Amino acid sequence: MHQNALQFLSRFAPFFRHGASILEIGSLNLNGSPRSLFPGENYLGIDLVAGSGVDVVSSGDAFDTDRRFELVICAEVLEHAPVAREICHNAFRLLVPGGLFLVTTAGYGRRPHSAVDGDHLRAGEFYRNVLESDLRDWLSPFSTVLIDLSVFGDICAFATKGGNP
Repeated sequence: MHQNALQFLSRFAPFFRHGASILEIGSLNLNGSPRSLFPGENYLGIDLVAGSGVDVVSSGDAFDTDRRFELVICAEVLEHAPVAREICHNAFRLLVPGGLFLVTTAGYGRRPHSAVDGDHLRAGEFYRNVLESDLRDWLSPFSTVLIDLSVFGDICAFATKGGNP
């Protein structure tokens, strides 16, 4: 995870008490993780492959559990996912009412990069630069959506699920 994404996520860490229920979609720690920003035993990381930072091997669009989370984080994943819309809709389903979804993704201007190591794309890897209009569409179930385009090449957003926690 690059520094701009980590910096965006760090702004929200003070609002989540120790022990908040947190799900990270795409949690494989390649070059940094938001897990350190949100300490606690109720942090669950899922990814397509096993490795550092991954508690459960699962895809973000299909992950299913009876648990609901106060915070769902999806950082630097959607540009690599042909099912980005489904991931966002599943995040909505997995949040408690009033829960928060934090997203960082590669926007216009970022060079294509591999989900494996951040280097050049490998044969068969999916990649797209995410447009603001795409992200707004994918986040349509959420009651509040704020998108930050202030960092060139990145799109950062937070979205809330309506209702009271």
